[in-house]
Amino acid sequence: MYLGNLIDNYPYMVMDNEAGMEHISRLTTNNVDILILVSDPSMRGIEAAGRINRLVDDLKVRAVKRYLVINQVRDGLPDGLQEAIESQGLQLAGTIPKDDLLYDYDMRGNPTVTLPDDNPAVTAAFAIFDKTIEADS
Repeated sequence: MYLGNLIDNYPYMVMDNEAGMEHISRLTTNNVDILILVSDPSMRGIEAAGRINRLVDDLKVRAVKRYLVINQVRDGLPDGLQEAIESQGLQLAGTIPKDDLLYDYDMRGNPTVTLPDDNPAVTAAFAIFDKTIEADS
């Protein structure tokens, strides 16, 4: 696989998979240091993240650390959602707020990497990256 050929050339590699379990069930993602599951702030999304987390265990995928990130969050997480996260055995790394500017960039096809550094979604994402990468070091 191409990742195996590239992995020794970079200190970090990020692989973004489309939503769902197929990349895990086909073992295309089978040896990772940090697995970040991303969900929206819905019960269905948290349950899906929990199923993926269990599939990782069932298939004995090597994922040293696992975290959950919830995006599109408005006014914090409701208690029920926090309870669902815990009952699914997920470790919350953080949340990314719903952001109109991010939405506008996406709708216009503008690269999100050009968002201002002080954008709330960017700030939240970097805080999560710092936390998860530091925890792995």
